Amino acid sequence: MQADPLPSHTHIAIEPVAAIVSPEVSIEAAIAQMSDAQSSYVLITQQQRPVGIFTEQDLVKLIASTQIIADQPISTAMPPTPKTVQAADVEDAFSLYHQMQRHQLRYLPVVANESEQLIGIVTHNSLLKALTSAKASPQAKQQANQTNSFNHSRA
Repeated sequence: MQADPLPSHTHIAIEPVAAIVSPEVSIEAAIAQMSDAQSSYVLITQQQRPVGIFTEQDLVKLIASTQIIADQPISTAMPPTPKTVQAADVEDAFSLYHQMQRHQLRYLPVVANESEQLIGIVTHNSLLKALTSAKASPQAKQQANQTNSFNHSRA
């Protein structure tokens, strides 16, 4: 059996992806999937690899632009290729926090090292949960408080 590449406390930060669609799915169907999953994002994948992410913020921008055409493919509305992190590059929850803060990300897909197939996703909420878990050190709890401040300042 293969050794697990992720530190145990990092697993808490990585959660299953709530909503996944292919690039050909209509904008309307992608939004419906977000709603059904009660998710603030939908991850767009092709051959189990992330190729885009569409968020509530993207939906608001799309509506404001008055260019929303519900039957167009989601690929026409999603931002370019999302930033991802390879499982081998995940040191701990702190490194995830710093990467998300540096790139101003609310969602960070985690992919397998060579195949780049989707493993899961780190969200601000899952990261906060990881940093404040019962297993977390006092340093982690202090970092979580800073993360929470970061979340509120971006809202």
